[in-house]
Amino acid sequence: MMKVLRLGLLIVGLCLAQNGMAAILSLTTGGAKTVHTDELADTVFIANPAIADYRVLDGHRVVLFGKTVGTTTLIIYNKAGHTLLNRQIVVNQSMAKIEQQIAIHYPGLAINVTNIGTQVVLSGEVPDIQTRDAIVHLVGVLLNKSVSRKTVTLKNAGSVSSNGGSSSGSSSSDGYLLDYLQKTTYSGLIDNLKVGGVKQVNVKLSVAEVSTAYIKQLGAKWGSMVNDSFQGNGQFFNYLQSFNASNIASFISALDNDSVGQILAQPNLSVISGETASFLVGGELPIVTNYDNSYQVTYKEYGVKLSIGAKVLNDNKIRLTLSPEVSAQDSTYRSELADVPAFKTRKATTTVELGDGQSFVLGGLLSKDEQETLQKVPFIGDIPILGALFRYTETTRRNTELVIVATVNLVKPISSEDVQLPTMQPTSTLSRWFGVDLATSHATREVYASGGFKQ
Repeated sequence: MMKVLRLGLLIVGLCLAQNGMAAILSLTTGGAKTVHTDELADTVFIANPAIADYRVLDGHRVVLFGKTVGTTTLIIYNKAGHTLLNRQIVVNQSMAKIEQQIAIHYPGLAINVTNIGTQVVLSGEVPDIQTRDAIVHLVGVLLNKSVSRKTVTLKNAGSVSSNGGSSSGSSSSDGYLLDYLQKTTYSGLIDNLKVGGVKQVNVKLSVAEVSTAYIKQLGAKWGSMVNDSFQGNGQFFNYLQSFNASNIASFISALDNDSVGQILAQPNLSVISGETASFLVGGELPIVTNYDNSYQVTYKEYGVKLSIGAKVLNDNKIRLTLSPEVSAQDSTYRSELADVPAFKTRKATTTVELGDGQSFVLGGLLSKDEQETLQKVPFIGDIPILGALFRYTETTRRNTELVIVATVNLVKPISSEDVQLPTMQPTSTLSRWFGVDLATSHATREVYASGGFKQ
């Protein structure tokens, strides 16, 4: 019984070994390979000599060469008729001319170009994304492959989208088209190239706005009081029929007011070269509208928004597209009738090219608004000296300065032990009672300065 079991296992092992010998041998048209056998070869058989053929060098070496694209089988026997070698031969189109062009344009790179039927596979390692894209483009053009492009759009609202088709690289109603970030693919071309190092870009944006307002009011207003409401300077009602002291009111104004305001937003965002990123620090305000006895709710984003697209060029220059926006509710122009809020917005969209560590002023605004108003009671207000009691003057000046500055750096990730988070050291009740400043840690500034990366 044990002998029968051992014999069965031996037969199964021989069958598996024979099946394992039936491996695939790849050839190209015009290419050749040498096959070695341990025993003396007596008979060589090829199923289809029109696809591949052979030459026997000696009893142990057989040279195979491809003739046309296709698949056939090679079997080598010894004198006893036992199978020494069983291989399936696959002959593909030669890619030697394509590899030659790659070697000319990119010497020192080991790039392999193989094909399986109509599919072409690129394999090897390249130093950066730019080289990978250039090699894929070169092979696609030489093989006359059909091309498709996926464009990237940086929308005005701060989001990023992608779609197919060609790109014009300009602004449109849907957003800003980033032609230098478009993804190009070729039909039948498989990209298996490995990128040795992927570069990352950190963008620090500063949006600074300083506004000053000067308001000066001087004079007196005379007018009628109707329903406990002052009707305005020089506005009298029913003074011929019921004229008395209670109908007339005067307001004396002497105001000199200066105000200074500053808005500073410093978002910090990192992205891999060739990709896009966006973020929002703020909120969404619900806006309710009534249409045909039904209520509809839409949301309006506000706060600090930033969308970027970056690509590192061959000379370590960084091409950067930014769309920053700083918005807040503006009660000055709020519609009380429809209960619809108004927003004050500062935003810009532009594309620049910077070096590592350089800064650039993306946009700026200097606006001045001056208004002078004179109100007076007719005739009486024109009398010299005495008329000053019946005149009212108002002067308003508003100055606004806005600057948007961007700084870019090539960065590398840091270890988790070096991560710094913003912290605060609380003070005691006695410290606050005696007016001692809070002991606050500066970790926030350090995190912002480094962007969480090594420069």
